[in-house]
Amino acid sequence: MAELDKIEAQIFETLKPFAKKALDAELSDGDWTKGIMKLLGSLGEKNGCDISVSAISDDYDSEWLFDMTWWKYENNSLKEIPLVVESEWNRSIEEIQYDFEKIMVAKADHRLMIYQGGTKESVRETKEYLIQIIKNFKLSTIGDRYLFIGYCEEEGKFLRELFIYE
Repeated sequence: MAELDKIEAQIFETLKPFAKKALDAELSDGDWTKGIMKLLGSLGEKNGCDISVSAISDDYDSEWLFDMTWWKYENNSLKEIPLVVESEWNRSIEEIQYDFEKIMVAKADHRLMIYQGGTKESVRETKEYLIQIIKNFKLSTIGDRYLFIGYCEEEGKFLRELFIYE
């Protein structure tokens, strides 16, 4: 398994305790999304980024292309996109793929896909399916980084895996 870099490790460590809190509070899918985006937005700010996000636009700039984007401007122009995020709570592989393909076209340092499955096996199968899509995509570039964070209902926790295109 590929090793997480600093940002990816921060992302997973930030999200890991959220699952239990969300379960205990019996949050709806929409509230899971808002909670996750607040945590990721705060982390992005700590990393010196501006944030665009759909779920909590009162706190940040509104959605720009993706569910969440971390970006940096320099001299009045876009300098860097450290992270793009898509999330999909619907377990339909078609719905997950639809959102996932958005982050595939991003020129970003990191791509994060958040989704859910009933079992550890279903979380793994979804990730493997998405990795095959990356491998089939003609514009994939060596070094593209994808962090998959799948909520496993059976275990009540997030599972993670990093894929780096070679």
